[in-house]
Formats: sequence, C-alpha cells, structure tokens
Amino acid sequence: MANKGGSRHMKVSQIPASWPRGGKSVRFLAKPRPGPHSREYSVPLVKLVRDIFGLAGSAREARVAIQAGKVKINGRVRKDEKFPVGAFDLISVEDHGDFCLLPKKGVGLFPIPYQGPRFLRVEGKKLYSGKYQFSFHDGSTFLMAKEDPLASARVGSSMVFELKGEKWVPTVEVPVKEGAQVVIVGGKNEGVLGVISSMAEDLVNVNTPDGRAFQTSKDHVYAIDDRIFSALSGAPSVSASTDKGATGGESA
Repeated sequence: MANKGGSRHMKVSQIPASWPRGGKSVRFLAKPRPGPHSREYSVPLVKLVRDIFGLAGSAREARVAIQAGKVKINGRVRKDEKFPVGAFDLISVEDHGDFCLLPKKGVGLFPIPYQGPRFLRVEGKKLYSGKYQFSFHDGSTFLMAKEDPLASARVGSSMVFELKGEKWVPTVEVPVKEGAQVVIVGGKNEGVLGVISSMAEDLVNVNTPDGRAFQTSKDHVYAIDDRIFSALSGAPSVSASTDKGATGGESA
C-alpha cells in the first residue's frame, strides 16, 4: 500500500537557517512535528539533544535520553523526539542544567545558561467578549480581562511569564521603547545584544555593549530585561556543542 503521508525526513540541503547542519555524513534529518513554532524557526527535539547540546553521538542515543524523560521544555517533560523547539524556549536537561534557546546569525539556535521566567513577544491582540486574547511568537495564546493592568500591553512588546505550580502566568510587560534592552532576532545582526537609543516609525537604532551602533527593523527586536541581558552578556558567543556536528550517518 502506498504511503499517503508526507516525508518524515528532509534533506540537509533543505534545512532552515535555524538548524546547525551537523556532520557531512548526515544526509537526512527528521522533520519537526507541527507545534508551537514553525519549521523555519525551530528544531526537532532529537536534533537539539544531539547536535546543539552535544549530549549524544547518534540519533538513537538522543532518542533514548528523550524517552527517559531527561529533557524538559518550558517546564514540561517532552518525550516526542520531533517536538519543535524554538527561540526563547526554556530547556532543562537532567544533570546538565537550565538554558534559554536564542538565535544567532550563522549558527542557528544556541543555548545560554539561564534560570528564570519566560519572555514571549506579543504578535497579536484581539478583543473577545470583554477579554483580550494575546497571541505570542511561539503560537500560544492567553485570555486576559480588560481590567487587568497587563491588558494594555502592545503588539511587539514582550510579556514575562512566571511558572506558578504547573501554569505559566503573565506578570509584567517589557515594552519596546528608548532605553529598552533587546536581542536582535532577525537580519544581519541576529543574536546581537543591545539597548535602543532611538526609534523612528518602524526602525530602531541600537547601541551594543562593545560600542557599536546600527539600525534595524522594529520587527527584529525582542525586548528583554536584566535577567536575560546578564545571562547573554556572560555567555560564550557560540555554544561549544554547535561546532561538533553529528557523528555517524544515521538520520535524525
């Protein structure tokens, strides 16, 4: 009987820029399942464990670690090897620590050591029956009463979510404005840390800690606060595991 489903793998030549390419012997890679992030801006969990964290030498070893429940994504154990993981997701790896996944030009997604709340960028805001529905960059949504102080949050700003019990709860808005600390998430300066010096319509001017200044689209800035800013300032420019690549010819 013919297979009516789509291909479960993709050629290395087809992978998005957010993925590290791995070793030359790898020809096919697993596709991430539909989920919180689009394929363009996410990696499957098996690739995160093997190629980004470098915790396994093969896809088989990575799957064993995942099935053992050693990896948490945003506070939840994920055992689906093709679960899509994307920018600003919080990763907890047993015996290795806690991390935040960030984009970097020429590298793709890379982890920095981080313990703290989630930062979700507001991508949409609609009013339904007296409540605002906020949609975020990872595809998630949140309903909020009009009377809630956070209901005034604007599209493009970030909302900080704290884990209370088993539920993520919004606590504060981090707006995109002059003086705001930001991470660039698109364009030639992707992954650069800086502070907004001025804004004009859809463009922002950013100053970096090393004294560089540049202009970028407002859509490319992601507002953060001291918690991620400090973690990024002390992080290496590239995760050591991203240079390792995959070993062996097994697809993942």
